[in-house]
Amino acid sequence: MRLAWFFVILALLGGIVLGQVPPDQVVEVRVAQGDTVGAIAKMYLANPADWREIARINRLSNPDRISPGQILIIPVRLLREAPAEGVVDFLSGTAEVQAPGSSVWTPLALRSRISEGSLVRTREASVLEIAFENGDSCLLRPQTTLGLSTLRRQGGSIFKHLFLQAGKVITRIRKATGAESRTEIQTPSAQCAARGTIFRTSAGADGTSRAEVLEGTVVVEAMRTPIDVPPGFGTAVRKGEAPLPPKALLPGPQPVGFETVYRALPFAIRYDPRPGVVAYTAALTKDREGRDVAVEATFQPGDPFRVESVPDGLYYLQARAMDDLGLEGLPADPVEVHVRTRPGPPSIAAPLGGFRRQIGALPLTWPKEEGAEGYRVQVSEDPVFAKIVSERIESGPTSSLPWPAMGTFYFRARSMAAGGFESAWSPPITVTVVPPLAAPVLEKPRIKGSWVLLRWKDLGAGKLFRCQVAEDARFMRLIHDSLVSAGSLDIAKPLAAGIYYVQIKALDGEGGESPASAPETFKIGRGLLSWCTPCMILPLVLLLVLLL
Repeated sequence: MRLAWFFVILALLGGIVLGQVPPDQVVEVRVAQGDTVGAIAKMYLANPADWREIARINRLSNPDRISPGQILIIPVRLLREAPAEGVVDFLSGTAEVQAPGSSVWTPLALRSRISEGSLVRTREASVLEIAFENGDSCLLRPQTTLGLSTLRRQGGSIFKHLFLQAGKVITRIRKATGAESRTEIQTPSAQCAARGTIFRTSAGADGTSRAEVLEGTVVVEAMRTPIDVPPGFGTAVRKGEAPLPPKALLPGPQPVGFETVYRALPFAIRYDPRPGVVAYTAALTKDREGRDVAVEATFQPGDPFRVESVPDGLYYLQARAMDDLGLEGLPADPVEVHVRTRPGPPSIAAPLGGFRRQIGALPLTWPKEEGAEGYRVQVSEDPVFAKIVSERIESGPTSSLPWPAMGTFYFRARSMAAGGFESAWSPPITVTVVPPLAAPVLEKPRIKGSWVLLRWKDLGAGKLFRCQVAEDARFMRLIHDSLVSAGSLDIAKPLAAGIYYVQIKALDGEGGESPASAPETFKIGRGLLSWCTPCMILPLVLLLVLLL
């Protein structure tokens, strides 16, 4: 094509009057070297014989004499026209279409084609993007219903008239050298016509329409009152009223206390309250463009953006502030957010929280976390781990940390994985280190009748005592082993003669155990029955019979 540039100039709401051009839309054609009015008419007009009207509108005294770079005005109504279609370029969730003349809703899929006169809608938590062949697109947010009233191709441009019944649409109009398409979006209370490239349009349940312009300019008309909304501004239109004066959109909010990696769910992201902000809208999206939303919420200033559950992966944090007119502000630049919760923090199996123990090494255990290559363990003097007194890295799910002194300490652990990843910390376990229990003082055992009386000094309430009686001094062959809560115990006298050994240990009931007492002994002598071996029982019985 020899035509250098071709683009649509909107003459809306009263039109642009050039010569005797009627008040409708026009295009401008920049003449290239070798162009003639007749050649341009054959290229673009539905009826090439209309070249005379083009000459008249542009006041050409000699239609054969036009110069390169000269601009010709052509009414859109004279251009070639053909039906156009939209294509589903992105779909997350559920969207449906109602074909022209039908009352049946049919599910949409990626690459589905949407014809002129169709009605489309998105369901809750669903997003749909419709792309047009010239590069324009409309992104339908959740619970949006949009009618594609007019989709027409004229002279290489696409003219769209859309009817937004409810919800929010983000329209992107491709910038091009030579051609721009015309887009009009009508709502129940207003009409928006774009000369811009990116703008948002919404229709609320209360009948209020809103337009927020990110790039370019949008003409908003209601009650026969048009206003130009420049980039970075928005307007609201209440039903039955003229558009409000353009208002500057709030700047994109920035998170505070933000972490680039979140290792545990749920987590919260906070935004500082700012003047003029009545609410924030934030989302985690799977794409930088903000189409594929994983989680989204609107919340009040001072409240956080809460993320309850998302799969591990890379996300983009997108946020906007809302003002008292309900206008959503400029989007903040997307911020990368990494969510990685696997491997998770170890679940400490031992010791349990509130554990008390004596000075010495403390054995720690936890189940192995899948994907963990090691574990970092810490001991601190305070519950926020500002005063760490011990830290080490373990290759397996066990550790034995020496405790430096008596007092209350806090223990925690985290999993370590490839790439330098470390999980969130486990909940801290409280351990109180106490002095070791003193060994009980055992009195000399006494034999009384058929009982052996064992006595030792009671150490007070809450103490238990382990009493052991053995046949050997190393307490390998125990004949008695029991726990008692008092400082005394009576056991049955052993039948076999010999020397027996006794020791006592004190227990505090929280895992602490004292050393064993100094062992004491008692002796069981040989009595009459001790001579009654099996080989002597029969003679003794016969002797007794003879005597009787």
